[in-house]
Amino acid sequence: VEFSEGCWEMIWRDRAAAGLIVCGLKLNQDARRNDMVLEKGNNYITFPVWSKEGLQKRQFCKLESQAKYKEFEMARDEELQKMAKSSNILMKALHYRNAVAATE
Repeated sequence: VEFSEGCWEMIWRDRAAAGLIVCGLKLNQDARRNDMVLEKGNNYITFPVWSKEGLQKRQFCKLESQAKYKEFEMARDEELQKMAKSSNILMKALHYRNAVAATE
């Protein structure tokens, strides 16, 4: 793919864990690959970048969040199973409410 007038900039605030690299380029013609098309003209692409410490911290937070989600998901599924097994309409409503509460 041929382009002209390319430029880039890194944006990183002081003491921030992450920043951005923004690239701009002017395509001389449409670039096609499979079902994707980058149209000719000005195109801008943004990439996140992390400090090593910032990335490690965010990855740890992500793992914690995923573990909490699994707990809530299990609680929700248990309540939905109880709801399906119950023949009492009030108990069904209670288990449904508990399932919804687990996902909030």
